[in-house]
Amino acid sequence: MPVSTTVLICESVAAEARKALDLEGLEDVDLAPYRTDSGDPRIGVEDLRSKLQPFWGSEGAVCIIGIEADLSALDNVPRGYSIMQMSSCAELLAGPGLANDLLSKGAIAIVPWMLGRWRETLMASGPERVPSLPGFSDTTTEVVLLDTGLGDWSQGDLEELTERLRRPCSSLFVGLDYLRLRLSRGVIEARLRSELEVSREESTAQARMRSDYALAFDLLERISRGTDEERVTGSIIDVLHMLFSPGEVDYYALHADEGAQLFDYERAAFVKVNGGIVPSLIQGANQWDEASNGFRLKVEHKGKVLGVAALKDLSFPELSKDYLNLASQLSVVFGLAVANARAFRSLKTSEAQVERAFALESTMLSISQGFFGRPDFDRAANEALARVGEAVGCSRVLLLQHSQDRTSLTCTHEWTSHGTSAVRPSLSHLAMEMQDWLTEKAQHEGTVRALGLSSMGHEERERLSLLIQDGVSSMLLAPVLVEGRRQGLVCLQRIGEEKAWEADETSMLRFLAQNLSVAMQRRKAQEDMAKLAESVTMSNKVLRHDIRNELMVLSGSLQLYDMKKEEKQLDRAKRSAVRLTEILDHFKELDSFLQSSKALFPVDLRQTIDQVMATHQLSYLVQGDAKVQADFAISSVIDNLVRNAKRHGEAESMTFHIVHEGDFVVLTVADDGTGIPEEARPKLFQEGFSYGERRSTGLGLFWIRKTMERYGGWAELAPSSGKGAAFVLAFHPSQ
Repeated sequence: MPVSTTVLICESVAAEARKALDLEGLEDVDLAPYRTDSGDPRIGVEDLRSKLQPFWGSEGAVCIIGIEADLSALDNVPRGYSIMQMSSCAELLAGPGLANDLLSKGAIAIVPWMLGRWRETLMASGPERVPSLPGFSDTTTEVVLLDTGLGDWSQGDLEELTERLRRPCSSLFVGLDYLRLRLSRGVIEARLRSELEVSREESTAQARMRSDYALAFDLLERISRGTDEERVTGSIIDVLHMLFSPGEVDYYALHADEGAQLFDYERAAFVKVNGGIVPSLIQGANQWDEASNGFRLKVEHKGKVLGVAALKDLSFPELSKDYLNLASQLSVVFGLAVANARAFRSLKTSEAQVERAFALESTMLSISQGFFGRPDFDRAANEALARVGEAVGCSRVLLLQHSQDRTSLTCTHEWTSHGTSAVRPSLSHLAMEMQDWLTEKAQHEGTVRALGLSSMGHEERERLSLLIQDGVSSMLLAPVLVEGRRQGLVCLQRIGEEKAWEADETSMLRFLAQNLSVAMQRRKAQEDMAKLAESVTMSNKVLRHDIRNELMVLSGSLQLYDMKKEEKQLDRAKRSAVRLTEILDHFKELDSFLQSSKALFPVDLRQTIDQVMATHQLSYLVQGDAKVQADFAISSVIDNLVRNAKRHGEAESMTFHIVHEGDFVVLTVADDGTGIPEEARPKLFQEGFSYGERRSTGLGLFWIRKTMERYGGWAELAPSSGKGAAFVLAFHPSQ
C-alpha cells in the first residue's frame, strides 16, 4: 500500500494539480491548497502554517510545493517533509527554462486562476480602478497566459486584459505534462523521506537495544552489527554451534510475502522451500523435543517471527532447561540482528528505487527538451531511442512507421546496446500479416503491450521471426498516433533475459510514444505548410498567366471588331469573357484548398454528394454510405469531378460507389461521358495540365490530389473501362 501523502500547494494552481494527480494515477494522495496573496506574502505563510498544523507528528508523508516568498518564512519544518521551491507558479507549470525565458523578455506569465481572480476584482472595484497582476510593473512588456487546458477563460478576457493593462496579452498552451512530472517527483520524494524517517527511528531504537544487550552478549556483537541477512544467519548458526554443540542446525527464514527459505550454510545463500511447512515449524517452538533431542528456536522481533532455527542431537540433553533459558535470551538478539539486516536491505532498495526514479525522470525531461523546438526529427528520434534504451537497460529500441497507404510497416529508427546487432535493414516493408498482428497487440491509444516470447506458440513466433532475431526474449510495444490514428509502433526488446518489464519501464515507453506522436504531428504540419506554400505559388502563377492571356485575346478581339465589324470577333470576345469567369471561379477552389489545411472533422459522404448534385442537372446514383475524416473542401472536390465530367466528357449521369477497404473508405466517382484520352491519363493530376478544346486552368485535379493527401488518403484515375471516366478517392473513416 502506498504511504498516505498530503500535497500542500498554492491555490493558484490547485485545479491543475488535482487534474495532474488524477492523470498520473497516484494513489492515497490528498491535495491541500493554501491561500496566496502577492500583495501581502504573510497571508500565504500564515495560511500554510495553519494547513500544516494538523500534520505535525503524523505518520503520513507531506510534500510542500510553493513559491519562495511563501516558503522562505517557514521554520521548524520536520526534516521528513519534502519541500519544492519555485520562483513563480509559471515555473511549476512550464518549467524553469520557459519561465526564465519569458522573464528575460520582460514578460510576466499568469495562470488561469490569476486571470479569474483579476476579473473578479475588476467587477468588484468598477472600471475606475484597474487591479494589478502579480509581478506586473511599468517595465512589463507582455502578459502571457499559460493555458493548461483548464480554467474558465476566453479570448475576450485576454482582449479586455490587453485594453486595461495597455500591454499585449496572449496565451501559450503548456498542458499538464511538466506539472505531472513535478507532482510525481514530489510525492515520491515525500514518501521516501517519510519511509527514511521511519527507518531512522527504527534504526535508533535498534541501536539502543543493541547497546543494552552488548555487555550480556558480547559474543554476539558481530551479529548485531550485521547488514547482510545471509552473513547474519551464518553467524547465528556459528553461535548456536559454539553454545549448544548440536549435531545438526537448520535455519528457516520466514517472510510474509515469500514464505519460507532454508539457509544453505556452504553456499551462504537461501533456498526457497514449501511454504506449507511454516505452521509445523512454529508449533511447539521454544520447547524441548525428546524425539530430536533438541528444540526449535523462534527468532522474533517486536512480536513478529522472522525465522526458526532447528537444533538436533545436542550433546548434553540433561541441560535442556538451561538451553531453553539461554535460547530465549538469544532469540531477542538474533531477531534484532535479522530485523536490522532486513531494514538495511529495504533502505538500500529504497535508495536504489529513488536513484532510478530520478534517472528516469531526467531521461523523460531530456526527451521532451530534445523534441521541443528542434526541426531535425530524425536526430531527435534517434537520441530519444538511445536515452530510453540506456535508461531501462534493454537490448534494442525500434521505431516502425506505416506507409501512407498503410500497406507496409518499416523500421525507420533503431538503437542497439553494445554488442547487439542491428536489424533495421531487414525490417523494411514488413508484410501486412505482421503489421495487422502487431497492431492488434497494441490496438488501444496509450496502452503498452508486453510480449513474452517464451510463452508464445510456434505460429506466433514464426510470425515474429524478423523481430525476434538474436534471441529476443521479450518485447514492449506502444502505438504512435498522429491526428488520432496509428502512425506506427515503438518496440523495446530484451535479448536472452526473462526479466519482467517493470511499471516505470512501461511508463517510459508510453512517454516516448507520446513524444514521438507530438513530434510527428508537428513534422507533418510543417511539411503540409511547405507543400501548401509551394502549391499556392505555382497555382497563383498559372492563374495570373491564364488571366493575362485571356485579357489579351479579349482586348484584341474588340479592337478587330472596331476595325472590321466582324461578328466572329465579338463571339471570340464573348468566349474569352466566359473563360475569364471560369478562371475567377477557380479562386474559390483555391480558397477551399487553402482551408483544407485546418482540422478535420466527420463528414457524411452520401449527404455531401446529395448537396453537390443538387446544383447540377444530372441524374446520379449513390451506392453505400460512410462518414469520413475531411472538411468543407470535400464539396469542392466532388463538384470539380462533376463539372469535369460535364465539361470535358459531356456526361449525362454520375455513379458514386462507397465501400470500406481495410483501413480506408474508398469513393469511386464514375460518369457515362466520352472518357479521357490515353495520352492525357499519365499527366492528369499534374499542376497546370489541361487538354481538349474546352481546356481550363489545369488546377482542378491538382487541387483534388493535394486535398486528398492532406486528408491522409489519395486520389487516382481508375483504369479505363471503355466508356466514361472513373476517379477513386480514399479517406480515413471517422472514428
